[in-house]
This record gives sequence, structure tokens and C-alpha cells, in this order.
Amino acid sequence: ADAASGGAISFVERAGAGGPVQFRIGPDGNVWYLSIYPGELRRIVYAGAAAAPATCPDGQYRGEYFNNTTLTGKPALVRCEAKLDHDWGTAAPAPGVAADRFSVRWTGRIPLPAGTHRFTETTDDGARLRIDGTTRIDRWTVGTAAANTADVRLDAGVHTVVLEYFDSGQGAVAKLRSARVGTAPVLRVTAPATRTRVAPGATVAFTATATDREDGALPASAVTVDVTYLHHGTSNFHVHPHQTTPGALSGSFVALGGHGPGHYRITARATDRSGWTATSPPVDVCLGGQFDGACA
Repeated sequence: ADAASGGAISFVERAGAGGPVQFRIGPDGNVWYLSIYPGELRRIVYAGAAAAPATCPDGQYRGEYFNNTTLTGKPALVRCEAKLDHDWGTAAPAPGVAADRFSVRWTGRIPLPAGTHRFTETTDDGARLRIDGTTRIDRWTVGTAAANTADVRLDAGVHTVVLEYFDSGQGAVAKLRSARVGTAPVLRVTAPATRTRVAPGATVAFTATATDREDGALPASAVTVDVTYLHHGTSNFHVHPHQTTPGALSGSFVALGGHGPGHYRITARATDRSGWTATSPPVDVCLGGQFDGACA
């Protein structure tokens, strides 16, 4: 639009387009056309793009696109991208970027929870993946689209993820995704036996086990044992927290009397190194002389 006149100015008026007779997208991503007046092959380059972002928000990638396969020189394009899920086929990734023989470096500060994360890159052609400066995938070769994975244990926080990629020609694909993997731990309260009956005021010893498919036997530091009292009043069933024992696979509690009809319940909970949590099946401890629904 022309600010002075308030109207639109055509390309012919602004640039002296001559007599265009055929337009094509060139290998550099720009528009090329033939002009019969004065008989020239011309290129149209968009010069109004926004300045390249110096940084991108956490959770996004800063993509640097190069018109070569070596990630060298001045980028032809720099932009922020929320996700890496590209299948360009034989088209150029963007105006100004070649359709073939280009490369890209994506750098992101990505917030991730604690645990083991599986990073999967699918590229045609080559790719390298670095997490916090360590190379996890290095497949810098020409080939058809293929998926490669790397499992990485990470603490909770923001991590630097860098994917480098090049296209040698024909189809171009570049994708990266991640997911936390693993299984939850398995916990069991091994003592006392469920529905054990004790006298009010008795000390009750408990033990528990915690295992994980990936980590094996979990240490006591990963386990917390909770004891609650389930009160079965005549009309107001409710729960009293009784004792929490962190960092223990064994311990004891005193089964106090005087609460009225009810029983104690023991459960163990744990978190494995991948961040998965689980809770054991409950074990009930009954009080002598009290007959509630669980201990009748």
C-alpha cells in the first residue's frame, strides 16, 4: 500500500516489471520470471522480512538456515520455531532458502521434567543431536528418511537441545520429538500381614520393598511410608493422618486407642530415577475389640 495515496501500488508500477510471461519458484526459494520487454530473466527477492531474532523464548527453537550443506557463512534465514516437524518434500523451506543442498541448525532451551527422555529425530538426509553439549546422535550421512533415538537421563529444568541437519537433494525431512520413558516402580508392604489385629497401644513394625524395571531395587531414600487411621463413626467416616516416615523401607508406629471404631492403614510410595511415582496396595491393621467394616 502507498501511504501517500492511500491506494495499492501494483508490482508493475513499483518495480517496472516489463512484460512478464512466466513465473517459477527457483532453487533459491525466490520467484523468477521471464519478461518479453526487454527480454530478460528476472528474480524477485522479498526485502521486507523482519530482523533475525537474536534469541527465542524458552520452549522454542532458533533455526538458522544456510544455503550450503556445511552450516557455514551467514544464514539465509533465522526464525523461531515452536516445534520441529518438517516435511518439505522437494520445496524450499522458506523464501530465500534453497530447495536442495541446504542445512539448518536449531538451538532450543527446552524445559523438561526429571527423568529419562527418549529423543527421536527423523531426517532425510543427515543429522546430529546434542543435549546440553553432549552429542547423542551423529548420523551426518546422505540417506533416506530414517528415525534414530537416544535415551537421556535429565534433571528437572531447562536443557539446551541442538539439532543440526543437512539436505543433499530431492526430498527434505527434519523432525524431532521427545517423550519421558520408563515404567513406574512396584511397591509392597511386606509386614505386617493385612488385617493383623493388635491391642491398643501396641507398637507395630512395618517393612516394605520397592523395585523398578529400569533401576532395580530402589533405596530407602526413594520411599515414604504413610500410616493413616480410618475412623468409622456412626455417621461421619473420615481419615486421620497418623504418621509419615520418609526415606525408610522399615519402621514402626504406635497403634493408639481411643479413636472409636476404625483401623490403621499402611501404604508405601516411591519415585524412581526417571520421575515415575507409584503407591503400594494398602495393608490394614485392626485394633482388638473394635469391629469396623474392614476388620469385622
